Amino acid sequence: MTDTSFSTPRPRDILRGLARAFWTAAEAHGSRAGRRRQIEALQAKSDAELAEMGIARDRIAHHVFKDLYYI
Repeated sequence: MTDTSFSTPRPRDILRGLARAFWTAAEAHGSRAGRRRQIEALQAKSDAELAEMGIARDRIAHHVFKDLYYI
């Protein structure tokens, strides 16, 4: 009796896995780059501008990442 539960992956399945991994990495990079730009833009603002927005300078990172963390 042979065990067929461990079969060689088909090339199509390998390509799908690679494409999925690439897409996930691209999304993560885009998200990081966008957040970095948002932090830089907020850091360039004056304290008065940040106060108008309701953001303390030392809370810029918390503001940008608030959707990822419960603070």
